[in-house]
Amino acid sequence: MRSLSIAGLVLLTSACAVDATTGTDDESSSTTQYASAGDFDGGFYDVRDKLDGAFAASAPAGITSLHLECSVTSKVGNLHDCVWAFAGEAYAVDPTTAAISTSQPWYECHVSPKTTLAKFDAQMSASTDPLHETLPGTSTTFDDVLADCFTHPKGGMAISVTTSTTPTYVEASEFYRSDAYRAQWAKATAALKQGFDWICGDTFCGGDYSNMQSLVFVCSVTRSSGNIKDCAWLFTGSYALPTKTGAMPVSEKSWRCEVPVKGTVSQLMSVVNAQSTTDVLHRPLPNGTATAYDALLNCL
Repeated sequence: MRSLSIAGLVLLTSACAVDATTGTDDESSSTTQYASAGDFDGGFYDVRDKLDGAFAASAPAGITSLHLECSVTSKVGNLHDCVWAFAGEAYAVDPTTAAISTSQPWYECHVSPKTTLAKFDAQMSASTDPLHETLPGTSTTFDDVLADCFTHPKGGMAISVTTSTTPTYVEASEFYRSDAYRAQWAKATAALKQGFDWICGDTFCGGDYSNMQSLVFVCSVTRSSGNIKDCAWLFTGSYALPTKTGAMPVSEKSWRCEVPVKGTVSQLMSVVNAQSTTDVLHRPLPNGTATAYDALLNCL
């Protein structure tokens, strides 16, 4: 995938359900009903996972897939509207106050391949580069659609970043100068994300926002000592259901969860990266008994 900037909406919708063979309506406009692609054929979920993987392999920094969803006509399974939702994140630490500013834009990217769900699934499944496959009945690819879409964020806000040559506070990833320590911080944040993914389905992802994603865990740190001043964990979820007209509007929700940590970056990394039979979210945070799970329970 080309390099894309975090900054959407491109809409290429058809006016009616199109028969993949004849190019005509498969049902009259007054009787056409629509279903979600996954409900019509569970094989769609495998295709969706493949597209997620292809996107993740070259994703722009700060953008996470919230999955592709499509509406299909309920009798023949003609694709009507497909929407691929994405979550964005941006953050900055104020070098004089330690305050963490965050922004969580999202992206609603639409396209309408003119084919049946079965043929679409077959094309994507067989492709070695599904993001660059020309979509049936269009002259575009997912890569083209997303490139335009990511220039039109929904929600979020610009962050005013204060710079200083002698900052009192920095983001945790910038505290350590050596690559080895930075790798340990990256390992810790990855472990927190994985810990959330493991418990998500049985806990926080059991409601409407079943595709809830952990975006970024960020902390402000005293530059001279490594003491953590504040930590924030960002999440976003969405869902899209077909309307009576087959349109797929996206409902999105974002969360910023404060995670209280009393200690240093090194102490936090020791807790998170330690070999333990206790899952990472249920381990007491440094110098306390509260856990990351406690913080999420009060937030999500």
